[in-house]
Amino acid sequence: MSDPTADAAVGNVTGSNAVNVFLGLGLPWMIGALYWSRKGATPEWAARYPDQAALYPQGGFVVPAGDLGYSVTVFCVCAVLCLGMLTLRRSVLGGELGGPSWAAARDRSQGGGVAQALLQKRVVAVFFLLLWAVYIVGVTCE
Repeated sequence: MSDPTADAAVGNVTGSNAVNVFLGLGLPWMIGALYWSRKGATPEWAARYPDQAALYPQGGFVVPAGDLGYSVTVFCVCAVLCLGMLTLRRSVLGGELGGPSWAAARDRSQGGGVAQALLQKRVVAVFFLLLWAVYIVGVTCE
């Protein structure tokens, strides 16, 4: 609670998510790649992945991309919009999210009001909820 910013918390969340992705996907994919590099092409493998069998007759670990590219694109667009909003809030309001009650008093003394600060918080909250909805709807409709 003595940290003046939330940078450590954001770094912790980002770091733990990265570790989860690297261990959750990277480790199983590495094991699969090692297994298939030793096993080689089997008749079942060639029948299941005929396009890959033509390109790689020795066999290998195959992960079909499917709609991953589309999902990542939708996520990146939403993430850029989110970061843009946080940057805008920092430059205009002096903070990213929420804030203590003394910040509302500061805004009131600088010509703004508590109602204006609350409105800005609610507008941004609705914007973030809409981004979440856009991502969920966009990915599920693909």
